[in-house]
Amino acid sequence: SILNGGQVGDNGGDGEGGSSFIFDVTPYHFSGCYDGYGDGEGDFFAVYQEVFNNIMQGEAKGWISEGNIDESKMPNAHLPTTFGNGSSAWKDVCHFYNSWE
Repeated sequence: SILNGGQVGDNGGDGEGGSSFIFDVTPYHFSGCYDGYGDGEGDFFAVYQEVFNNIMQGEAKGWISEGNIDESKMPNAHLPTTFGNGSSAWKDVCHFYNSWE
């Protein structure tokens, strides 16, 4: 329930008792969610780029739903949103993962 943004008794608008602005990451805990380790559609890098984009969009929606209007003032607005690709430099990969840790 927590992973998909729900709280007991919460009726956030997604029809399943969770908050409508929380992205469910559960399906992405398994290697079956991507086709291969390439950069193409359905491959590892494209799938997880979309996951991180959806997480940040949900964070922004949650921030706004709490009455805030400036997304740049979100506590996690500094996080990088570019996941990278198969030829990303190691320093960029490390920066991304260290930031989200």
